[in-house]
Amino acid sequence: MTEFTSLIVGPGAIGTLTCAHLQNSCKVLVHPHRPEMTLATELAIRDKRHALTWTFCEEDAPIDLIWVCCKAGKVLNTLRPLLIKHPRASVILLHNGMGPQQMLAKQFGDRVIIGSTTCGALRTSNSSYRQTSFGETQLGLQGTSPTPPALVRLLQPQENSGPMRLKIQPEIEPVLWKKLLINACINPITAYHQIQNGQIRGYGYQASIIAICSEVNAILAALGMPSIENGPELVNEVAAISAENWSSMAVDVRNNQPTEIEFINGFLVRQGNELAVPTPELEKWYKRIALTPDS
Repeated sequence: MTEFTSLIVGPGAIGTLTCAHLQNSCKVLVHPHRPEMTLATELAIRDKRHALTWTFCEEDAPIDLIWVCCKAGKVLNTLRPLLIKHPRASVILLHNGMGPQQMLAKQFGDRVIIGSTTCGALRTSNSSYRQTSFGETQLGLQGTSPTPPALVRLLQPQENSGPMRLKIQPEIEPVLWKKLLINACINPITAYHQIQNGQIRGYGYQASIIAICSEVNAILAALGMPSIENGPELVNEVAAISAENWSSMAVDVRNNQPTEIEFINGFLVRQGNELAVPTPELEKWYKRIALTPDS
């Protein structure tokens, strides 16, 4: 494969990192899934500024890879028409929360690649972002499906030196649950109290973090899955790494925008109800955000 095209859905923080990672390897287009959308023009990585070369998608552009970086609530309605319109495209899901991954995998099979990233960025102006978390992006293929040729190329060392650090993960489900646990703690607490991620390490929030981790592990046990060891330490470690970040949920609550609470704590509460596992702490934080006016 000499040339290929990636389509990004959701040109926010993760979408911007994805563009910066891809743009030297392929053409990068953006799907305008909401009106009046604008694109950042610059990403700062440590002490270096990188110009971003992405444009909105032409109507009939052929697409090889679709990168989903938008909010979980937008995923199904946005993605299903795109996968039908672009039958040769594979989709890489990088959104927060759980639920859409399983539904899309059931409908579109091995075209769906489920991902999780620990990379992060912070908006510094209307046109600029700065990378603030330097993790990796793990990608799980469905069953024994082959890796799409475009992704094979992106995984080559010379193509994989950008900010997202792509990696194939044979066992992606435990990765998703670990990130779900972290989000179930950091997102609603920072959103409700309107604090930055690093501030949840304070003593006043630790009891809630411990309780949430315990309830998530009870759900995992009921599902026959391994527990997440040292959950509170993991949450506090991520909070320290991303200390200066505002979680997307905190920003959404502050701006009276829809949040992803249904796909994070809401998903976990529903799992607990189905499995007869009590989840009072998860439910408390779910209600605090779900019942926020205009959320």
